[in-house]
Amino acid sequence: VSPVINGIKNTVVGLLGGAKEKAKEVAVRAVDRAKEGAITAIQTGNVRQAATQVVQGTRRDVMGSARREFDHGRMTMRREASRHINESHRRFGRQTRGHYDRYRDSPRWAESGMRRPPSYNSYYGAGFGKKHFKGIEKKIHRHIDKIFSRAKKHTAAGHRHVRKNGKRGAAQAKRDVKREITAAHKEAKGGFIAHHAAFKKAITALVKK
Repeated sequence: VSPVINGIKNTVVGLLGGAKEKAKEVAVRAVDRAKEGAITAIQTGNVRQAATQVVQGTRRDVMGSARREFDHGRMTMRREASRHINESHRRFGRQTRGHYDRYRDSPRWAESGMRRPPSYNSYYGAGFGKKHFKGIEKKIHRHIDKIFSRAKKHTAAGHRHVRKNGKRGAAQAKRDVKREITAAHKEAKGGFIAHHAAFKKAITALVKK
């Protein structure tokens, strides 16, 4: 079962990397749009009125769009993770079924005193390993959520920074939000790898049993 288990690790590590890049893309776009609003405030000559429009308009427009993009990216990554986990469980099931079929007619059943071999469901059980696959799926979802949640939080902070400091604050805001998203990704990846190791150990023990 190692190819199935290791395939999950490789795919999900890639998905978490994709979540990081998507979150950065959305965050930087939001900061740039906030910067454009700040420039408009200066160009109008009526800084107070334009600044009010920036506060009221870009907060709804820029952050509203960013939140929708973050949520869409998060749900897309979660769906892809679920699709892969479900497919991995099906592959796992096909392998255990193949193992059962190979040994169903073995003379060892009779040698052990059994009149007939047990059925697949009584030997492996319907949905064999499903609990473990569902468990790792939930953990993957949580790690994806953490990346986008932190991205959303610090993009909002970056927007406030630009609103306060104008165009000059945009570069710092982008550096800050990228740093935070990278840190969130690092934590998510480390957490997932630890969960995957426990998952691999549990599945291996289940198969041996």
